[in-house]
Amino acid sequence: MADSIRAAAGAWGLTLFPRLDVDHAYSNTATAISLPTGITDSEFRGTIKKIGIEIAGGQDHLKGKIFRIGSMGAVGAPEILATVAAVQFALKKHGYTLKGDGVMAAAEVLG
Repeated sequence: MADSIRAAAGAWGLTLFPRLDVDHAYSNTATAISLPTGITDSEFRGTIKKIGIEIAGGQDHLKGKIFRIGSMGAVGAPEILATVAAVQFALKKHGYTLKGDGVMAAAEVLG
């Protein structure tokens, strides 16, 4: 599940958080993605929440800089694809130019 979210972020041209090094790795329970410049966290996540999907924002010094998509528990391909589609919609709605189709990238990993 986490790999599909990371594939979507890559297709959109967004940076994953944290930067990988000997001390840092990506989580398989929640994927953190940098919020594009010019998009506010509250508007972005608010758009997604209106669709009926909840994603998390950053905490502490990362507040307003990243968003997080969970992939643990009773989460399968339908939930991941719905979340990725909602995120993609919100990115476009708030003026971000997508590099590619994150929904297709996630579906390729899941399929």
